Amino acid sequence: MNDSENSKPKQKVGVIGVVFMIYAMACAGAFGIEDMIPFAGPGLTVVMLIVIPFFWAVPNALISAELGSALPYEGGSYVWVKRAFGEFWGFQSCFGRLVSYYVGVPIYVVLAGDYMGSLLNWNDTYTYIFKLILIAIFAFINYKGVKDVAAVGTVLGILIVAAFACVIIIGFSHAQYNPVEPFAREDQSVIASVGGALAIGMWMYTGYESMANVAGELENPQVIPKALMIVVPLIILTYVPTTIAGLCSVGQWKSWGTDGVSYGDVAALAGSGWAVFFVVVAFLGQISTYNSWMATSSRAFLVLAEDNLAPKILTKTNKNSVPIVGWALMVALSVLFASFSFDVIAILTVTAILFPTSLMMFAALKLRISEPDLPRPFKVKLNNFWFGALCMLVPLTAFVALYLNGLDYFVAGCAMFIIGPILYMIARKSLGGMTKKDPEHNPENPKTKMPYGDMKRIAFFYFMLGVLVAIGYFFLNWYEDPAYYIETYGNEHIFNLFMGGVVGTAAVSFILAIVFYGIHKKKDDATNRIDTKQEGLK
Repeated sequence: MNDSENSKPKQKVGVIGVVFMIYAMACAGAFGIEDMIPFAGPGLTVVMLIVIPFFWAVPNALISAELGSALPYEGGSYVWVKRAFGEFWGFQSCFGRLVSYYVGVPIYVVLAGDYMGSLLNWNDTYTYIFKLILIAIFAFINYKGVKDVAAVGTVLGILIVAAFACVIIIGFSHAQYNPVEPFAREDQSVIASVGGALAIGMWMYTGYESMANVAGELENPQVIPKALMIVVPLIILTYVPTTIAGLCSVGQWKSWGTDGVSYGDVAALAGSGWAVFFVVVAFLGQISTYNSWMATSSRAFLVLAEDNLAPKILTKTNKNSVPIVGWALMVALSVLFASFSFDVIAILTVTAILFPTSLMMFAALKLRISEPDLPRPFKVKLNNFWFGALCMLVPLTAFVALYLNGLDYFVAGCAMFIIGPILYMIARKSLGGMTKKDPEHNPENPKTKMPYGDMKRIAFFYFMLGVLVAIGYFFLNWYEDPAYYIETYGNEHIFNLFMGGVVGTAAVSFILAIVFYGIHKKKDDATNRIDTKQEGLK
């Protein structure tokens, strides 16, 4: 923990407040599942909602709880990955999360505005103005500090849980259909059905580590692992019974969607006024999520800047410890993306979280082995072998999702990550990085002006990215249907353009791997380091 973090005023937030902040970030109701049902089929959707938590949500929550209890510092997964693997990998983890935060968070104000616009029959202009009002309100709440965010999140979270409990009761009391029949769509393979719904399912179960971004601002950060153990079952109980209740009461599984049959139709079975009520709940759910993500995301740049890997202006905070520039950037991007569609915003968000989340799992395993005596007030009660197996569930799930999410997601995500090491080198050379902060423990190679071994790390990064993209070329050529992309994008050449992007990304990645490995062998290997030390002694 650094001195600046010690000097920050601490806020008192209890377990219940943190539970509903995490609930808002990772759930805020079952909204979004409606789009899974026609993609996968009713039975497969229910199975996925039950299975995905054990491969994605539960490992994320357990690992976040252990790492957060051992290292309860502001910055969360960035701090954990940096502790395990060093500055370069910490930066790559933070870069991926920053993309998912700053591009993805405005999606919730978009959905909130769209829900209210559909209720009141507003045109696009009125809906956009309403979105701007929402942004202004929650920008003010977040500017006042995390305690107010926790209070708002608690109230909204309780309302959402109560509303979905009502939907469960109404749905089961009007049961008339088999909720798992048919199991999957009959016009496509099970693999294609899973691929169409997997991204939505993983998105629904994402966000458990994000409270760690504000751990340094809490009087007692150990409330975070306690809250995680409560919130995961709560979210599963929000999704699974609600979906089953909806399918068995209104049926029409092919017509489900955010703009079709939804949980509001289930509520309407108890009376016409309930449909209006549920649209309001949908609205509350999205602004609750936006509110909580805005609180944590605006702080993500803070620790990066404190480590001299982002401009120092990003460390400036107000009296409530809110980073002013990060907060302002979040507000500005929310205004920009408020006019975009859900799909445009989501295309990067889903893929962007796969790599940093996988890095977090590797970091947890590395710290278990390299620092077994690190105090862990919350520790997953598994030996190293089974703990490693638990950690590997997330990278394996991410690997599958990377290829099944779709060619467009794949190309956008891989192209995004190719610039991560370049941004790191620019930040490192211009701002000094950890060497400027602590040169004794973070020595710099005078030949490369980078930490020792970074050239090899960068080469390894690009080589592995090239391998992943090359696998994607062969798999996606077999798996994808060009007609889908032609119909979706309205361009008969779009599939070939996307595949050309895959080839180009693979080629660039392998070329960069060769270049940086050559630099490593020439300027950054162990012999050069020894020679440099000897020259210094002379």
